Amino acid sequence: MGGGCSSDPAAPADASTSDTSIPDTSVPIPDTSTADTSVADSAKDVAAPDASVDASASCATGPFQAFDPLGALRPLDTPKTDVTITTNICPAMAVVPYEGSATMNVPSNTPFFFIATQTGNLTNLSGERNVKIAAIPKIGYGAIMLPTSYAVAVDPAWNAATHALLNVVVNASTGTGICSAKDGVSHTVVGHAGAVIRYANGGTTSTGTGTSGDSLGTWISIPTTGTLTAPEYVTITQTKAGCAVGLNNADKLFFTGRAPIAAGVVTSTLYGEVTN
Repeated sequence: MGGGCSSDPAAPADASTSDTSIPDTSVPIPDTSTADTSVADSAKDVAAPDASVDASASCATGPFQAFDPLGALRPLDTPKTDVTITTNICPAMAVVPYEGSATMNVPSNTPFFFIATQTGNLTNLSGERNVKIAAIPKIGYGAIMLPTSYAVAVDPAWNAATHALLNVVVNASTGTGICSAKDGVSHTVVGHAGAVIRYANGGTTSTGTGTSGDSLGTWISIPTTGTLTAPEYVTITQTKAGCAVGLNNADKLFFTGRAPIAAGVVTSTLYGEVTN
């Protein structure tokens, strides 16, 4: 998406000089006097095609992992504007239009995180990633764009000058028995006993039901001195009685398990999986 059609180049509209002062027949300027083909809609598309905001961005040095598509999730569906995505390891920049996507090539075997910005919403960081295998040609990524009011709804004391917001999701389980379900998981942030944790649907642990309010998992408000240029890295402990919860061996080929956080910023997402 993005871009727009140019309007036909037109002579002055009839309304600019009323019909009574200069009748239409006295100064006939039909639409065909400046034909559509003189500045066709396609002329603008060729000069600045819609695809210009969807084109692939790339860091300078490979080997690369392709992130395709790069998307932007707007849970509140506002504003309907572009989201710019870059990383902390190179200046490559991709622009994601409303309801559109982009692509980016990021070095493999290198820890990094995405940075997404949009006027009107909080800056979004991804959890730290490190793609260690080349078996998957394309990996998708979606930034979650939220306003300050969403963070305050999680924690009324949330302050953009002193707090970060972190998203945590429990993935589908590969365990057996009680460890085959992803509900009942509690979270703590290592080194941040004062973090405020809001589980989906107002519960005290993860619900894992996929019902309304659960699709984005658990939200955690964390006091921090981290900044965008010098983020604090945090880890979480996920607990379910009788089970193990955390990154599985496959996850460790893509994620480090750390999250960069900064004041006034949303970080999404840290993951865990319930196993025996």
